[in-house]
Amino acid sequence: MNPPQGKKTEKKPLGMQNIGNRSSENSSHSLARDTLHHTEVQWLDSGAGSSPSPRLFIAAVLRSWMRVAAVFPPPTKSVPELDAVTFGHDALGAILEDLWAAERCLQPRFDVALLCTPPAGERSPTQVIGVMTGSARPHSKGFYIQGLSLHPLLFRDVDALLYAAGLLVESAIDVSLEAGLQGWVISSTTEANSLFWRNLGFSAPSGPFVKRMGYFDHPPLRRPG
Repeated sequence: MNPPQGKKTEKKPLGMQNIGNRSSENSSHSLARDTLHHTEVQWLDSGAGSSPSPRLFIAAVLRSWMRVAAVFPPPTKSVPELDAVTFGHDALGAILEDLWAAERCLQPRFDVALLCTPPAGERSPTQVIGVMTGSARPHSKGFYIQGLSLHPLLFRDVDALLYAAGLLVESAIDVSLEAGLQGWVISSTTEANSLFWRNLGFSAPSGPFVKRMGYFDHPPLRRPG
């Protein structure tokens, strides 16, 4: 089953290539919201021999994010009320390790979703503001979110962070529905980041897992103004 094409919004994309030209914390806070004016979720082909290689593309995304983080380092208490710091660019490094292992058949392959500000032409790593990995798992009766990572600038704005993460979660719901899994989405969690998942409409942790069923457990996403 091929993952669906992502949802699109209506405004003109901003892109993130010129991020280094903005120097103040206020402007970076604004940019975190501006990048959400026009986004779409795209899926990388994670099959064997796919081109471009998902691992190489995600490696380029990680380099781009690290350059941004060097200019606008996330606050030391990044979104403390959500304990969401574990979903930053360090999480993208973990996703990269998973891709390396999957290429070598050390773990099952999985799908890779990108939250992008759409480029005018070919997809560019600088347009990626969120990455999610996972797969539909009939035996678990849901789409399992294996990894989630968000752009460094989003950690300066709680609403922008949750909106971006919510778009990726909704794309997982769509895959779950297409797979006949009734829109169930599952992820593992820890006590430290369970509140982050709760704010995305997931249940309270049951053991190491949180669950959400379709669009019914959470109000519609509203892009932060």
